[in-house]
Amino acid sequence: MRRISILLGLATLLLCSGVAAQPNPDQDQICIWFEETDGNCRQSEPFVIVAAFLVLENISEPSGISGWECSIEIGNDPSSFFVLAWTCLAGNPSGIWTPPDFAVGIGEPFPWAPRIFLLQIDLLIVSPAPIYFWIHEYQLYPISPWPAYAAGDDPSRVVRLFNCTGYDVEGDPHPAGCINCPCEEVIGIESRSWGSLKSLYR
Repeated sequence: MRRISILLGLATLLLCSGVAAQPNPDQDQICIWFEETDGNCRQSEPFVIVAAFLVLENISEPSGISGWECSIEIGNDPSSFFVLAWTCLAGNPSGIWTPPDFAVGIGEPFPWAPRIFLLQIDLLIVSPAPIYFWIHEYQLYPISPWPAYAAGDDPSRVVRLFNCTGYDVEGDPHPAGCINCPCEEVIGIESRSWGSLKSLYR
């Protein structure tokens, strides 16, 4: 029943007007993160296993989360890497778990934190070609127009997640992270730094 409530809640996500070109540190954000660099960009030699994390940052909901949904696109050249595993990190997943599409309910609400780890993606790097990560709305059976999460204390209350690196002029998200690319392509350093400071003083 809770799973149905979460999915129904996500389906009622209200449309927000306007699209920001750059990330706003006051927005609830979704991003790719690498432990080695404490950021969303890293380099890797071939034949190394890299862990990429899907994270929420600066969420505005003090009750935490009870579900989330998005779709993850990894590219550009599929022959440059292999995805070895997708591992849920926030609670016990229910709902639709069909990588790279996720509409996930969490049995017990996951508490608020400055950075919430949703998912670990383990990749075997095969070549030095750039590997970009894009985060889109859930695509298998669309029930909301953006990535979103459900509030911990009320699954029917959902919050839009904004791409941590902003959007192009057409409103499409920039890559949310990358491996073996020029880091200035994906990191809005000033915006993300201010977001991290904001998290500490909630």
